[in-house]
Amino acid sequence: MNTCFLSRFTKCGAGFLDRASISRCIPGQTSRTAFVQPPCSTNFRESKMLLSSSTQGRQTITDLSKPNSSSAGVESCVSKAIQQAASMMNDGTNSKIVEGGETVSDTPLARKLRQQIQVRGPISVADWMRATMTDPEYGYYVNKEEVLGQKGDFITAPEISQMFGEMVGIWFVNLWMQMRGPRKFRMVELGPGKGTLMADLTRVFSQFPDVFKALSGIDFVESSHALSKQQLQTLKDRGAALPDNVTVQWLASVDEIKCTEPIFVVAQEFVDALPVHQFVYSENKRMWSEVMVDVESSTSGEPKFKLVKANGKTLAASTFLSPHIVKDLPSDPKDGDMVEVCPDAQRMLGHIQRLVSQQGGGFLMFDYGALGNPAPSVQALYKHERADILDRPGQVDLTAHVDFGSLCLNLQAGPKVNIFGPLTQGEFLQNMGMQERLAALKNACKSDERRHQLDRDYRRLVGANEMGQLFKCMAFSHKAVDGSAGFVTQQ
Repeated sequence: MNTCFLSRFTKCGAGFLDRASISRCIPGQTSRTAFVQPPCSTNFRESKMLLSSSTQGRQTITDLSKPNSSSAGVESCVSKAIQQAASMMNDGTNSKIVEGGETVSDTPLARKLRQQIQVRGPISVADWMRATMTDPEYGYYVNKEEVLGQKGDFITAPEISQMFGEMVGIWFVNLWMQMRGPRKFRMVELGPGKGTLMADLTRVFSQFPDVFKALSGIDFVESSHALSKQQLQTLKDRGAALPDNVTVQWLASVDEIKCTEPIFVVAQEFVDALPVHQFVYSENKRMWSEVMVDVESSTSGEPKFKLVKANGKTLAASTFLSPHIVKDLPSDPKDGDMVEVCPDAQRMLGHIQRLVSQQGGGFLMFDYGALGNPAPSVQALYKHERADILDRPGQVDLTAHVDFGSLCLNLQAGPKVNIFGPLTQGEFLQNMGMQERLAALKNACKSDERRHQLDRDYRRLVGANEMGQLFKCMAFSHKAVDGSAGFVTQQ
């Protein structure tokens, strides 16, 4: 990106330049990248050692080894399956128990899920993730007071350095200029964490009076009441003072996003928390079987949750295992190949895509993942340490790597928008002028230690061996917007 565009921003006063008193990367905290990266290969046998060897608790599933339509049609297919997701499970008699498994902590949600499975039969990995994260009584994001930071389970890019949020803010400023300065726009963040990113965005917007004046409202898509309170406080304490006409509201889901003006949407580590369906190929049956979660009695008296595979074809397997939905679905699958599908991500991005195509605006997302299918990638974090995905339901953070290739495939089948990326987070941030921003911040510093900290933060965000390579970035904008800051090529 042309650094002249950043000159006005980088020469602001020192009080704005350095957020050192607001955010630090505390030693010992981990991002969700703390795990060994799961292999991008979908061959189950190659990843079996990674899944079963860790004494810290990845769930063992070692015995699974043996074994263009129109856009309207694709959208209808996905929507139909999503509506039936709650009932998408097999009878217990049609599931095969897989050897291995870990004894679960007896959390309230564990007891609730155990009773449900014993009555209704095994549930899909997607339903397990959905319940674990968003159960209205005991879900991780619903009841846990601290999910981010030293007292939580992980840390995200906006908490590491203000430079991340500032580069994102500049991207949206540039989008506003490309749209020839609409009189109004609404800013939306999906999964806003502590609200740090939005606070940084408002501070960037405030340096461009015409952009700040055009900001009509802020929407947070958030399911956690505890995080909602944090977001409001962060916006007040760390963000720019908002004009009186700017409304701030919280929405329970992406489906509630509705507006009659251009919409600017950002999602940072949001899609990875959406539930995925897992499938494994059985050569002897010549079919894909969905991976399910079941309960097996234990002689010690404490039941175990187990990963199983459905012998029969589930609704999810019948609906989602299509080359129109999964970009890298193997045409000649081998025994043990695995595939993950995230229909919730496709549906949510489809909703935002329709809004952008109708009202104008753009969407920018960051998440860790792969350009192809990343299965098996479901992983858990508990107090900055990796955990078993079936352990402590409701108390651990469950995520899965994002399949950027399939997301782009489904966007191309929807309403016309211009799609940019995916490319690595490191490439995007450097293209946006983050190195120049780092220099400006360091020049304003009075402390050598602070300068060293800024260098460490920069390396963590853009370094190939840290977040810069594993995290990817993609965007889309209204079809009238040609090109996009930070992205070299357009799909």
